[in-house]
Amino acid sequence: MKTPNARLTALTSGDLARLQRDADELADLQAFLNLLPSGLLVEQLSDEELNRLSAIAEAPEETLCGPQILSWHNMSRRPKLIQTR
Repeated sequence: MKTPNARLTALTSGDLARLQRDADELADLQAFLNLLPSGLLVEQLSDEELNRLSAIAEAPEETLCGPQILSWHNMSRRPKLIQTR
């Protein structure tokens, strides 16, 4: 009798549910980034940047008030292209 493939039994239904939640959260964050003129992709962000973006997406008004307004400005401005002569 063959033993089942270890790769097929390594994931549980809980693992799949967690992976689906993570994928849904990343899709929501990408949709939020798409609203900005920055052209960023979630795949390009570090873990720290993803955590900051999650906090901003959950409560943008609260997160970006006061000293955090610079973060919003930096995220939403369009990168300047380098012009050569």
